[in-house]
Amino acid sequence: MRGFLALIGALACLTSPAFARTITACAPVSASWGCNFASDDSIQRAVDIARDGDVIRIRRGIYRPSTFRDRPFQDVVLRAFVLVEGKRISILAEDGVTFDGQGATPTIAFVLWNSDVNMTGVAIENFGFGNAEDDIYDGHGVFVVGGRARLTDMRMTRVAKMGITGRNDALIDASGIRMDGGHMGVWLEETAHMTLRESVIRGGDSAGVGAYQSASLRVYNSVLDANTDDGVYAEGRGVIVVANSIITRNGPYGARAVEDARIEIAHSVLFANVAPIYPESGLAMVMSNIFEVDPQLDERDRFPPGSSLALVRDPIRSAAIGLTQ
Repeated sequence: MRGFLALIGALACLTSPAFARTITACAPVSASWGCNFASDDSIQRAVDIARDGDVIRIRRGIYRPSTFRDRPFQDVVLRAFVLVEGKRISILAEDGVTFDGQGATPTIAFVLWNSDVNMTGVAIENFGFGNAEDDIYDGHGVFVVGGRARLTDMRMTRVAKMGITGRNDALIDASGIRMDGGHMGVWLEETAHMTLRESVIRGGDSAGVGAYQSASLRVYNSVLDANTDDGVYAEGRGVIVVANSIITRNGPYGARAVEDARIEIAHSVLFANVAPIYPESGLAMVMSNIFEVDPQLDERDRFPPGSSLALVRDPIRSAAIGLTQ
């Protein structure tokens, strides 16, 4: 019996997180010391050999898409610079890691397909598309199909299509995300669900965040600023809840719900949008404790010293408005 129990214990140890590996990916110009792979496609090569529980550590540097993986999805093809499929891994980037699509092969930076992924610290810049009318999906930041994704401390600048996409039954938890000058910040469809915290989505030429079909989104302590096609948009049976956040300078509406969609905004600033809400939203729009005052955000998207808004607390959640981290 003792031998049998010892064997069970040994097998348990072999499958425990204590035996997770760290795989190091480096940019092409990095010294090879300490790198398992050093090339533009080093992250994909690391993903390919990763087992459940492994950590992929990305060394600082610039990574440009020169190769890709195609993954069919519904009636399109997702063209991924990095494709994670059916794995439970963490992808951790050092300070100074940038995925730069300028002049490179048009791709989606990351496609996470039915996986469980923790990702932190990656900057994604200049990801464009090849042909806007073909069936190749490219020009996105992070595209999640099913599974779970936890995204933290990421920056996306000039991403031509969607910053973060959730499809099928994807579950996404994102915090510390900054998007600037792209197309649409968050796009959810089917039954995808996402929670967005402590994030800024600014200057997109479409909506800041959008939920379609039966998707749902919760936004807390975030800033949706100067997006061209609504700050918050819900369609179909999509549901969006915004709390303790700032919706400002968006057009044509701060928030718009159409068809059977629903938007709830609570204890938030709604200021200087071309129009605050879509007038035909009717009962689909529920708002409470709204502040229609200039937030006067500084360069860090914080209230200036002495702002009365900085002292206000949500009576239900006892939470502040805007970024707190």
